[in-house]
Amino acid sequence: MNGSGGLSTGAAPLPLAASDAHASWIRIAAWTLLFQLAWYWRKLPELFGEGALPDSDDFTRLMEVRNWMGGPDLAGQGWFDLTQYRMDPPVGADIHWSRLVDMPIAGLIYFFGLFTDTTTAERLTAAVWPTILLVATVLVVAAICRALADRFNPLLAVLFTVMCLTALTEFMPGRIDHHGIQILLFCLTLLGIVRGATSWGHLLAGASMAASISVGLDAILLIVAMLGWLGLEWAMQRDEKGRGLARAAAGLALAAIPLYAINIAPSQWFAARCDANSLIYFAALLSIAAAFGLLALGSTRLRAGTPARTFFVRLGAGAALALVVAAVLYALFPQCAAGPYGALDEELRTRWLVNVHEAKGLRAMLEKVPVLWFSGLAYSLVLLGVGAAVVWRHGRERPAIIAVYAAFALSFAAMFLQYRALRIGVFASIPLCVLFAVMSWDWLRRRFAGQRLVPGIAQTLVIALMLPPVWLLAGEAILPAGTGKVAQGSVSGPDKAGLPAWKKTDYYLFCNEASQYAVLRALPKGYVMSDINSGSPILVFTAHSVVGGPYHRNGRAILDMTDFFETDLDNSRRIAAERGIDYVAWCDPGDLDGSEYADSQALAAVLARGEAPDWLERVSPRDDRLQVFRFRH
Repeated sequence: MNGSGGLSTGAAPLPLAASDAHASWIRIAAWTLLFQLAWYWRKLPELFGEGALPDSDDFTRLMEVRNWMGGPDLAGQGWFDLTQYRMDPPVGADIHWSRLVDMPIAGLIYFFGLFTDTTTAERLTAAVWPTILLVATVLVVAAICRALADRFNPLLAVLFTVMCLTALTEFMPGRIDHHGIQILLFCLTLLGIVRGATSWGHLLAGASMAASISVGLDAILLIVAMLGWLGLEWAMQRDEKGRGLARAAAGLALAAIPLYAINIAPSQWFAARCDANSLIYFAALLSIAAAFGLLALGSTRLRAGTPARTFFVRLGAGAALALVVAAVLYALFPQCAAGPYGALDEELRTRWLVNVHEAKGLRAMLEKVPVLWFSGLAYSLVLLGVGAAVVWRHGRERPAIIAVYAAFALSFAAMFLQYRALRIGVFASIPLCVLFAVMSWDWLRRRFAGQRLVPGIAQTLVIALMLPPVWLLAGEAILPAGTGKVAQGSVSGPDKAGLPAWKKTDYYLFCNEASQYAVLRALPKGYVMSDINSGSPILVFTAHSVVGGPYHRNGRAILDMTDFFETDLDNSRRIAAERGIDYVAWCDPGDLDGSEYADSQALAAVLARGEAPDWLERVSPRDDRLQVFRFRH
């Protein structure tokens, strides 16, 4: 099993007394908080003044919490009822999320609501909750580094974590969706693996993996890899008696069973849904736990004359059980063999899912955002090299380093299919960067013995090359202006006099501010056809109902919204009439004013030109970014 001793760095370890260790954790948390404030202080006024959340999923998460809390008496929708009834009424949109994520958010809103009004309480929660998750993640990353190294600078663990572009995105104020929790659970899994020699290490790893599946399927490939590592560790006799496997099995089962009962309605316990935690994933977790338990019990018998023979005997036994589990799951749930989106309607897949930003593979993302050649691909290759160097130097004495490296390498390979795969796995590279910094500093001090300036400058450059913002800035400096803009845009050029005010400065990807919805909010309650990203903010900022949002179980609504804005005007009018639409709300994306759209009769292009068909009555000022119209029946 993994030892608990530190990684040798050629120098005496620097043991910490208990009080010093406690102070160290406090300093790490304080550094993280200071960074969060320094980085985002300009964004906080938008959050507190406008309720601006970074993503449509954050607005939907807020609505899920509101629906559950229901008001001061907490008499809202039931725990298992996750339907958004004001989205695609009267049936509502099936939001396949976990209520577990809503609990801490609701708790914070309730707490802040004791001292202030509900709106302020929600916005305070939106600022505080992702910061809590970031601090927790940094502390776990630092704990991983402590498990792998006798000594390291805790500030480096903070620096590499908070400067990770994923961290800058998924832990920014307002980011209340489940991605931050998934990242924290992944880091807890790594911590459990690197602390495998303790009585709680593999127990923590198993429980964290089960909890991750209960929240969502974002890290499922990484979880499979980590489970495979635990089996490989047992086969290599690092876990000779199978105690680690037994603890991991206990963690999986002890977490999966209560979380399934809490998270899934009893009427749905035997329903298999490929796109969310359901019977198939529950059965898989319990089957893996049972297989681990059997292998652990058979550890004394699964031995041969030599370590090499024992390895192959155990590897064969583990592979055989894995094949049995896979075959049983396939026989019971063949519809999920193609993955979480295997059952998705083909029309929805080809017309919508392939265009979803986070579902694109690396090649498509590089075409859309060329700066990713630097901040995505080149930076990831640097991390692969850094990790390989650490594994080469210390992998034999600290096998857990190989597991950490494998997790990152898998996410790197998976990003070619879906770029978002790197969103979680990149955090496995952070301990490797910290260890590489220790290695490079020791080498530089030996190489330039007696000098202070040269090794200090060189070490600064080494650290800088492992910081993703450096690569992002390099890409934006080298590539043509504007190619690195993803989340917001602006109109360049000297002639801005005739442009609406919102186009004269940087503008966000979608309309996410309360003031943008003021005109719509003032209208009598009705049914709104909106662009796909504005549906969720409309639910939060107004009392209206909407056709839909970017949620694949809301498939027919997604296709209707797409056809309404992207086909011809006659089709748009037909869809509005069939659905009984009262209003149309369209957030101008700011990029439809090119010559290629000059003659287009798609409604989005028509509205971008400042025009409107005669069956739409303009309600909002022409220069507003969110264009609001009343449908003339």
